[in-house]
Amino acid sequence: MSIDANGAMDFDKALKSTGSKETKQTEQTPIKSGLIGAISTIQEYHVFEKKLEKGEEIDSNFFTIKQVLDFVRIGFKSGFWESFFFVLILPVVEVIYPTFKLYFLHERISPLESLATYFLSYFIIGMMTLWLISIVRFYNGNITRKAILSLFLGRGLAFLFKGGIIYLFFLWAYHIAVNNQEAVYGASVYLGSIFNLVLSTQFEAADFYNYFMLFIAPAIKHISNVLLTAMIFFGILPFFAVLIKGLIKTRKAIKNEESYEQY
Repeated sequence: MSIDANGAMDFDKALKSTGSKETKQTEQTPIKSGLIGAISTIQEYHVFEKKLEKGEEIDSNFFTIKQVLDFVRIGFKSGFWESFFFVLILPVVEVIYPTFKLYFLHERISPLESLATYFLSYFIIGMMTLWLISIVRFYNGNITRKAILSLFLGRGLAFLFKGGIIYLFFLWAYHIAVNNQEAVYGASVYLGSIFNLVLSTQFEAADFYNYFMLFIAPAIKHISNVLLTAMIFFGILPFFAVLIKGLIKTRKAIKNEESYEQY
């Protein structure tokens, strides 16, 4: 693909290079770093594919293995940070906050608080998923499809990897809580002293121990299942958007061909 002196794609020259069935391998579009840069590159590919004449297709090998790996890496990095915040926020707002308020403050969370905590839990990962689904509209041909799928693959692998690690960690934590209560009590003493020092309270270690055994330990398995299920769901959801887009594109092409034959 031709690049001008300013680093932009020269579509006219690139289009000329696709005049034959065998697309010439010219200079590749440099991939900008980060998720936004990757999406910007997909937009450039989209514009390029839209400028092709009807019926022309670019060989998918034009999107090289190096570019595939770059997009997978960018998707993995984005998915890692998305899942990091999700894993950090979900247990706090859905388990620790309501149970801590009930046990130590003797107050139940209001319906509005419950709705707010649920919204906060899924806000970041939900918005990022919707944003990535929105780039499926740039899927127009072989290159954009390959670029989008590579980006989604990296993100999905990050979710699956992080979800599996967190799931195993929580199972280990549950095993410790059930079979090594001395370690749990020791941790309660340590955390209780820090909590009292920071908030100037007078809770005893036994309070934190009882709180953990009554509320946190029973919820560990549940929250680990929720985390793993949610990350798998949000990881594969963008692929369904690509699938639907591909089916619509194929159906439209078949319909156009049938209309042309009838004409």
